[in-house]
Amino acid sequence: MTKHAAALFALLEQHQLTPYSLAIEAQIGYATIYRYLNDDTSRPSAKTVDRLAAYFGVSPSVVRGEDAIENEPTTPHATRLIAVIRRADRNRYLSQPVADALATIIDKLR
Repeated sequence: MTKHAAALFALLEQHQLTPYSLAIEAQIGYATIYRYLNDDTSRPSAKTVDRLAAYFGVSPSVVRGEDAIENEPTTPHATRLIAVIRRADRNRYLSQPVADALATIIDKLR
């Protein structure tokens, strides 16, 4: 098993997610998640790594398996809430003051 597949398996377990629920919540194709977990890709795309890192609230190097995962995980509910907030911010649904306030809340959740 490659480092990146092992890291994603660990993140899924830590956040109590299935590959399918991750694909839906992180807005990444299920086939991409499947290939990532089953070592069908020797080097995942930067876009996929960045999306996974943003969803889990970790650095891209953690998703690639280069750095260790923190011992104190964010709760699964907090992880999902952070993903929804980031998606809304990415789609420009939030005003800047609201985005700033939510960023402060996200920092406190971690």
